[in-house]
Amino acid sequence: MKFKTSLAALSSLAVTVALPDTAQAQPVEATTAAEPARLRAAAEAIDPLGQAAEAEAAWNAYLAALEAVGGAVADQAHALNRIGDSRYYQQNMAGALAASLEARRRLKAAGEADGEAMADTLANAATFYGALGQPEFDLPLQE
Repeated sequence: MKFKTSLAALSSLAVTVALPDTAQAQPVEATTAAEPARLRAAAEAIDPLGQAAEAEAAWNAYLAALEAVGGAVADQAHALNRIGDSRYYQQNMAGALAASLEARRRLKAAGEADGEAMADTLANAATFYGALGQPEFDLPLQE
């Protein structure tokens, strides 16, 4: 009998702890808007050289969160460039180049052809073209 009483008390405590107070629950919009920042911090904490596959997955999650909330194109390009870096470290040069070219496409479509995001994108693409044995494409990108 004592066991059943203790089990019932423990179950009640678990329900109380597991269910947040409605006054403390955050609105869905606030949680959704904060998600990309949390995912970016998690992705940045992963060493892309030592844990390339994990880094790629983390940057993909960040990119998906940005797309879901309509995040800045420059941030999307940053994520795509980090995905490219991760693929590069996995020796997936074609995949790395595809990520950088997608970043470039998004930046151009958004009218953000100048600035640091595009410079980083072009530098990555040039590196990946060179790694693929297509150096004729890397110099124009860096100029």
